[in-house]
Amino acid sequence: MILRALEYTFKITVLLCCLLLYGCGNSNQHVLIKQVRLYDGSTIREQVDVLISDGVIISIGEHISDEAATIVDGRGKTIVPLLVNAHAHVHEPLHLKERLAQGIGTVLDLYTSSEKAKQLRTFNDSTHYATYYTSGPGATAPGGHGTQLGYAVPTVSHPGEASLFIRNRVDDGVNYIKVIREPLRSTLDFATIGALIEAAHQNGKLALAHISTLDDALAVSELKVDGFAHIWFDSAMDEEQLARLATQNLSSCQLCTSQRNSYNTLTKRSWPCNTCTLMRYRGKCIDYTKIKYSYWPEQMHLI
Repeated sequence: MILRALEYTFKITVLLCCLLLYGCGNSNQHVLIKQVRLYDGSTIREQVDVLISDGVIISIGEHISDEAATIVDGRGKTIVPLLVNAHAHVHEPLHLKERLAQGIGTVLDLYTSSEKAKQLRTFNDSTHYATYYTSGPGATAPGGHGTQLGYAVPTVSHPGEASLFIRNRVDDGVNYIKVIREPLRSTLDFATIGALIEAAHQNGKLALAHISTLDDALAVSELKVDGFAHIWFDSAMDEEQLARLATQNLSSCQLCTSQRNSYNTLTKRSWPCNTCTLMRYRGKCIDYTKIKYSYWPEQMHLI
């Protein structure tokens, strides 16, 4: 989960703009939150008042008054934007409901059955559940990663099967495509991965790669993949390799940056995690050499 690395360091009491707690979606209701801590993802304001009308924040400041508003004591609480969980595996609708209660407004699922994805998408019309996006079943080789999960999944054996696999995922209504290169099991060869990425782009879908090694990351990047579902963990990059990735214009994983900035801002202390190493190259690419799991970068922002 996107907040997993933060759970052992600090907790925020989240006030989700009162949408769920105080019914701000009611068009006739005004809510005034008094003396609350407000965090917008980069800066923090202490003890401000927030006035909400018709479900929209209309004023932020000090000593706001509104005789018609329901007053909420915000002392000891923090308002934050809804978060995005950019790498999840959702199994039940309850998980989406729990995520929203935890301040996560959008969940990006990166492997599930077509049937489960169809069920979970039906909850996108409800304000009580986090918005759900999915890759459906990822593209994997027969016997490859994902086939061990206990239910039948489609597989791809060679480049000639790539177009049909992508068309089937598009017909399923997926939001993006996941391709899997996992050498611990049977895995897709690079020709097949290239064909899958090309077919995904032809159908207007981003292609994200599951990789576990630096060599695979570099090889897949040459195939015009749009990003990585998580980062490799076998070795660190050198400057030449980092520059090579940067030329591919890949999305860069922002999980550690977001966590570090949020922790520093909210706690006024330095990030305690010594296992997170960050390198930048012209603002384009980030290499986390010590963290095992990271997440799809393009969605790693507060909304």
